[in-house]
Amino acid sequence: ICITHLPQIAARASRQVTVAKDDAGDHVRARAVQVTGQARVAELARMLAGEEVTPSALKHAKALLEGGS
Repeated sequence: ICITHLPQIAARASRQVTVAKDDAGDHVRARAVQVTGQARVAELARMLAGEEVTPSALKHAKALLEGGS
């Protein structure tokens, strides 16, 4: 298991899981979801670009998954 915020590292994983925290006021719940396919490309692009995913970030995310730079 490797925990990272770096898309270049995450792209090298055989599986990618995102973890999110939900705060419902009186309790906090964490959830982990495996991302695959286009969702994985979108998650890597979000890691690269931040909240506003650009076409350039999507292109770079696809290249990272294909082993390019």
